[in-house]
Amino acid sequence: MYVGQQACVSWAGIISDYFSVHNGVRQGDVLSPILFCVYIDNLLQRLSRSGVGCYLGTNLAGTLAYANIVLVCPTPSAIHKLLLICDAFATEYNIKFKA
Repeated sequence: MYVGQQACVSWAGIISDYFSVHNGVRQGDVLSPILFCVYIDNLLQRLSRSGVGCYLGTNLAGTLAYANIVLVCPTPSAIHKLLLICDAFATEYNIKFKA
């Protein structure tokens, strides 16, 4: 976790001023995937409970997650349902997803 950390951005050989980082988990840190899954577990449960996605036999494989979240659906309407669940979760927890 970030405690008293600072960071800067390097772009095209130019380095920004340093700024404070107040929350998060370092990318590549050994705990990153574990803490990500703890944080996102409620979303994964909601997506699973929806029953929407692709099935492998009787097993639902609608969401894959490790360091990213992948929604797997057979139809546009199914993916739309899962995206609505993700949107509600993002609103509730004040987070943003990247496409």
